[in-house]
Amino acid sequence: MSSVEKKDEYGCTLFIDTLDDHPQILTNRLGLQASELIIKGSELRSPMTKKVINGKYNENNLWIYHIEKKYAEVGVYLNSPLEKLLDIMDEQKEVFIDILKKYPQNHILCYGYFYDVNPYFIFNKNLINKIGQYNIDIEFDIYCLNE
Repeated sequence: MSSVEKKDEYGCTLFIDTLDDHPQILTNRLGLQASELIIKGSELRSPMTKKVINGKYNENNLWIYHIEKKYAEVGVYLNSPLEKLLDIMDEQKEVFIDILKKYPQNHILCYGYFYDVNPYFIFNKNLINKIGQYNIDIEFDIYCLNE
């Protein structure tokens, strides 16, 4: 019997609900390829398996941008993906601010799945000020998967 190595992983994702507009409009405006576009009325898929959930349909148009998963080492610093996302947003700050005002149903999800590491965030005043410029919510989805 072979054992599968369990790897800690973490990252962040920007979600923007484009209301009644097709989410491709944001890709066109930003020139930034979405990681995923979800179209209202399309079949809902399981986030983990990507298999269709019979009889369930998406209720929103979503433009989604993922910062690649990182695999953890000792002393995991969870700010890294968030800081990378903010750097990308800063390249087109005014456009992102306009988009986030026009589509106020938005948030950043910071996630982590850990087995035996103690991850940490450091939200210094510079990071808080940077996030505040975008007037965006941040959610944290952190799991300890130890058996």
